[in-house]
Amino acid sequence: MKVKTFREQLHEELMKDSREFCAYCGTERHGFGCCGEVHYETFADLSEEDQKYILDETVADELERLAKQ
Repeated sequence: MKVKTFREQLHEELMKDSREFCAYCGTERHGFGCCGEVHYETFADLSEEDQKYILDETVADELERLAKQ
């Protein structure tokens, strides 16, 4: 049985998630106020490049958080 990496698990969860991300800067939608644009998409609707960027940032943030513990 293959054990999934954190990144693989995160990708699967985000593909099913209804949260929206800015199509320009990748920031998760929290009202209006990231880079000044108002074009949001679910993770599944973003391009593969944008999905990779969000995954990279999320994994880096998690590694940083764990390193501080």
